[in-house]
Amino acid sequence: MVIKFGSAIFNPKYASAVEEAGFDSIWVPDHFAPFSHDAGLRNPANSGGWMALPSLPLILSNTARCAAGTNVLCPTFRYHPAVIAQYFAQLDYLFPGRTIMGVGTGEAVNETPIVGRFPPYQERMERLEEAVEVMRKLWTSEDYFDYQGKYYNLKNVFLYAKPKEKIPIVISAFGPKSAELAGKVGDGIIIHWARPQQKRNLILKRFVEAAVNAGKDPETMIKAAYFQGGITSDPLTVVRFAKASWSWGALSSIHEPDPRKVDEKAQQLSDEEALKHCTLVQKVDDLIERFDSALKAGMNHLIIGDVTPGLVRFNLASPEDADWPKNVLPYLREKYE
Repeated sequence: MVIKFGSAIFNPKYASAVEEAGFDSIWVPDHFAPFSHDAGLRNPANSGGWMALPSLPLILSNTARCAAGTNVLCPTFRYHPAVIAQYFAQLDYLFPGRTIMGVGTGEAVNETPIVGRFPPYQERMERLEEAVEVMRKLWTSEDYFDYQGKYYNLKNVFLYAKPKEKIPIVISAFGPKSAELAGKVGDGIIIHWARPQQKRNLILKRFVEAAVNAGKDPETMIKAAYFQGGITSDPLTVVRFAKASWSWGALSSIHEPDPRKVDEKAQQLSDEEALKHCTLVQKVDDLIERFDSALKAGMNHLIIGDVTPGLVRFNLASPEDADWPKNVLPYLREKYE
């Protein structure tokens, strides 16, 4: 099995260091607002409240081999799918074969302030499926065309700057329905790995079934496991500080449009419960064990939003802990390849 390692970052200035550490891909979030109001005020550049679109070309121009992807972007409401298709086509035209589009059905903090509503999941899923169809048609059509859909209507459109290579569309899945959509229309899936094992297994099972039904080979598709955390001597102290930003899975924060209210809800969540929704561990071996769980399940692309280097500054991690990729990545490559 060929495995890839990705690093999720907020600020593109860290891209070259990520590549030097041995990672294969760099992922950036795409948000109008962060999940935490307090975190956004403290550090706008590292709280998740930044757009991905300005960062991607900076990452690609300051690295030589890493792919750059979105984790994740919603191409259905505040962005029109045709505009996103044009953006990514030009990005791949400039940096061939180094672009990955991670997409999802959206979060209220991003969409509601711009479009005034956050529809039920069924509409969001249908929109995403239609958006994927629109983007792929724009990337591949050899002539002008019209598109008449349930949600999007395009008249006499054509992209002159086409992608030079295929841009993988990887769909984020927090439940079985999104997993089925990923298998049906996507080139891969992203699963937030800090979920109950039974839930992860069901999501992966539905993805594989849908991919097979669509005539695809799941073994050749991107199956990305996303980890958020790192190594620290005191996981509870760290999670207490970052609870609102990291516990959105437990809080169902994707439905809350106001980051201030997310902060309020987070205070009602125990530190122990919040810790279950991230990957904060005390030893390198514990981190390897978490990665192993994903690889043994069949995932082939591990993405981590690693906070260990930042924790060193607060004496919550050692400099040696922050160097874990230099040993762990080669070890896992040798073990699984």
